[in-house]
Amino acid sequence: MHGIQPLLLMPNCRIYHCPHLIAVVLKDNPDLTEIPQLFFQQMPVLRILYLSQTSLRNLPSSVINLMELEEVLKLSNCKLFKGLPPEIGQLNNLEKVHLDGTQIAHLPPSPNWPHLTELLLQDNPHLTELPPLFVNHMPLLQDRNLSSTSIKELPHSFSNLLNLRRLYLSDCEVFRKLPQKIGVLKCLNELYLDRTYL
Repeated sequence: MHGIQPLLLMPNCRIYHCPHLIAVVLKDNPDLTEIPQLFFQQMPVLRILYLSQTSLRNLPSSVINLMELEEVLKLSNCKLFKGLPPEIGQLNNLEKVHLDGTQIAHLPPSPNWPHLTELLLQDNPHLTELPPLFVNHMPLLQDRNLSSTSIKELPHSFSNLLNLRRLYLSDCEVFRKLPQKIGVLKCLNELYLDRTYL
């Protein structure tokens, strides 16, 4: 995969026109700082996107073309990554989103991720709140990791996550309050609140 990085920087790279490509793995490329705006323009069946441990700051708007992206969008430990494009909320086949260890401070207001089962947001110190409707369209979510973030409470819509099994809030030092209706989460069997100040 080391050969892919230079290709990204070439404006007429053939990888832009790969209609049968199902996976792009660019992880562990610390010198990768940018993906060209049209890079994802013609990858209609891409299912897997691994970008972990790169120096990306954002994703290009052409990510909206990845409507078949389903297995995972992985940006773990992208230490400079600051935000998702609004279009990301329209990728409604996503099953796993890994945004742990980034610099994200804001999340999409109400992403349409009806197939999402795993959402990792831990180790994001600039993340101070979740939008009120953020989880409204994630009925299948089972794993939610918010450890080591700066959130103070969970939105009331959290009680809609009826399939949630594991909720991690470890080391959320400013976390103060659980939703009153958390008791309706009948599938919840692991709840981590260590080193919080409830």
